[in-house]
Amino acid sequence: IKNIVQEMQLVKEIRLVETLFEELGKDNGLIAYGLEEVNKAIDFGAVKDLLVCDDFMLENREESEGIMQKTEKMKGNVHLLDAGNDAGKKLASLGRVAALLRFKIG
Repeated sequence: IKNIVQEMQLVKEIRLVETLFEELGKDNGLIAYGLEEVNKAIDFGAVKDLLVCDDFMLENREESEGIMQKTEKMKGNVHLLDAGNDAGKKLASLGRVAALLRFKIG
């Protein structure tokens, strides 16, 4: 059962990151990446899904907890990704923090 849960989590992470890169390719303004841009999106209440690499969280615990709490207060979903798998590595290429947005902020 543990392996099934882990596989389901990995599939979910991969889907989120694929969606993130699809939106990036569309250049429609519905993603934010990097801490500064993500923080701005959170302040606008635009974050639907926040993606954070677990290694970023460990290295920047206070900032990470702050953006995760603000996202949840704004009814956004928080996803902590394993930096060691493919989804986490792809997210790392965008600064280890990114968000899918409800609307453009910019």
